[in-house]
Amino acid sequence: MVDLEQKLGHRVSLDAVAKSTLTRRRLPTVYRRLKWWKEGRLLEIAEYCCFDVKITKELHEYGKQHGEVSFVDRVGQKRTVRVKW
Repeated sequence: MVDLEQKLGHRVSLDAVAKSTLTRRRLPTVYRRLKWWKEGRLLEIAEYCCFDVKITKELHEYGKQHGEVSFVDRVGQKRTVRVKW
């Protein structure tokens, strides 16, 4: 994600890259995770973190194999970014 930020000059969410590149979404939003924290639902938070790691790994593998990842920008255009991972 740092590499993408450096290439683009701005941050892109993991969810945006995962949806466009892998056609899958991350799990619940930050608001839901904060609610879980306040409720002491640590297992759900741990599962979410593990899923984030899995998605990040899959994105890295995709980028390494295909030399690119994609995301939908703020105006709704799909953009492809060349990567050398």
